[in-house]
Amino acid sequence: MSSFTFLTPVFALVLGVLLLNEPLTLQLMLALCGVAVGIVLVNRRPGR
Repeated sequence: MSSFTFLTPVFALVLGVLLLNEPLTLQLMLALCGVAVGIVLVNRRPGR
């Protein structure tokens, strides 16, 4: 599975803010950080 698949929530948030003028709140930014941490954890090599 490509790590690109995990970036869907990131792109959805960015496009929502840029194209639909959705508000970028602190809660959304924290959630985005959580998604980023999850992507890193899923893609790291075993034993690290």
